[in-house]
Amino acid sequence: MCVSPRVCGFSGIPEINVDRFEPLYLPHLSLSKGHGAVTVSGNFYNILAHGPSNATATYAVLDMKKRLLQLGVYLPDIRVEGEYNLQGRVLILPLLGNGPAKIHLRNVTTSVSMLFELPRLQGRQVIHIADMKVEFAIQGMTVQFDNLFNGNEVL
Repeated sequence: MCVSPRVCGFSGIPEINVDRFEPLYLPHLSLSKGHGAVTVSGNFYNILAHGPSNATATYAVLDMKKRLLQLGVYLPDIRVEGEYNLQGRVLILPLLGNGPAKIHLRNVTTSVSMLFELPRLQGRQVIHIADMKVEFAIQGMTVQFDNLFNGNEVL
């Protein structure tokens, strides 16, 4: 069992059929952010994230009465590749496009709050995440969205 502040198991645990943690694969992620002068919404697909294995837990609080788990995680460097489709607006400039995406995030601080239940499944007690909220603070970010302006090379 992992008791260090480093996130453990990123190479997987073949003995119990747990896949490797890196690159982290996410089949789908939705995004909706902003209002007013800056708005963006869309989806990312077939995401591969490199760098989560360098995460460090900053805090962990478990409240069994409230069935609440709160975690803090610091990630120094994450590189993400995948496919995207986005639409939105930055001031008067419309954003619309789809295609390959590359994102580089630096110094990411994450707070995760999970409400959980402990149901019995096939005679065994399991953990079911009933609700999860994740907040990110990112100090540095570089993005490359091919075809972001729907093929307009001038923009």
